[in-house]
Amino acid sequence: MLEQFSATIDLLYAAAFDGTLWDQALSAIEALSGSAGVVVNIVDKAEPERSKLLNSKGIAAFASEKDLATYNQDVLPHCPRVAWGALHPDTSYVCDYMILSEAEMDRDLAYDWYARHGLRYFVGSPLFETCRYHFMWSFQRTPSQGHVQAEEVELFRLLKPHVERALRVTDQLSSLQRDARSSSAVLEGLPNAVFTLDRHGNVLTVNAAGAALLAGPDGLQMRDGKLLTWMTSEQCRLERAIADAAASPPVAGQVFVRLSRGHNDTALAAFVAPLNIADEELLTLNAKVLVIIHDTDARGCAKTEMLTSLYGLTDAEARLASALSGGHSIESAAALLNIRPATARSELKSVFRKTGVSRQQDLVRLLTALASVSKA
Repeated sequence: MLEQFSATIDLLYAAAFDGTLWDQALSAIEALSGSAGVVVNIVDKAEPERSKLLNSKGIAAFASEKDLATYNQDVLPHCPRVAWGALHPDTSYVCDYMILSEAEMDRDLAYDWYARHGLRYFVGSPLFETCRYHFMWSFQRTPSQGHVQAEEVELFRLLKPHVERALRVTDQLSSLQRDARSSSAVLEGLPNAVFTLDRHGNVLTVNAAGAALLAGPDGLQMRDGKLLTWMTSEQCRLERAIADAAASPPVAGQVFVRLSRGHNDTALAAFVAPLNIADEELLTLNAKVLVIIHDTDARGCAKTEMLTSLYGLTDAEARLASALSGGHSIESAAALLNIRPATARSELKSVFRKTGVSRQQDLVRLLTALASVSKA
């Protein structure tokens, strides 16, 4: 029994770091307890029908995914067990006879669902809650097994802190992974090349625009994990900026470094800044420096749908404004749009009025900023 208990605990903590093992871990508890099934309810406090369920193989054997979906939709919001647990979050355990009489069970909607799936009794308890979910768990029992006995209650109470810790780790890891995916999606959507570096100037992460820049014919390169420029003098300035940003405390704040582009007359502008991330992880390489590269030769056109939505421009006005944001003059924009220059100038006056500017250079400055948003 002790070996089985120890193996079950080991499997619980393995499941904490690998969510695919939760059914095995709960099935191990099912075998250890001799129950008809083990269930973890992850109850969505705002939308109970979107709640989640972790269950052992015993439950999966007689309740299909459709049955469990029906349970979340129709039964869970009215389940007296769940309602009792939500009202008593600090209770160590609860059994049926602490909530309802046998006659009340016979008339209850949730207990009718349990009966149709060969279940009747339980011992359970709340575990913890987050801003969105209540976490609860239980041993399920058949009518023939009857009410839970003292030894099952004791085992339930021994296992409870381990189940709670394992679920907390799973929940925290899920949150971290979600945040990491969100951060990654933001970085990948940026039009500028973005790099994070460690304290030694080694590149840790590169977004899609950064990878494209490194693969290009000029600009930056990477060798042995380091960013390399085309000119030795600029390499020294970039390395000094990175070293200053990586120092603890940083020697300087935000620094801009001009980087030549080899065979191209235009330059890259490198923004180098310290990242304020504490050294809390012993074995993790921490990002200490942020490098953002802006291509001064990059031109973009503000999207016409953005301009019509923001400023109420007509389609014709938006097409003209977009062309101007891409570097066209009035004459070349008119030729591009197949309209007369006089028509373009008339439309430009309307664009001035709607965007709140009075000069073409101010309009281009505004639209150039919007064009960077359009590319994101």
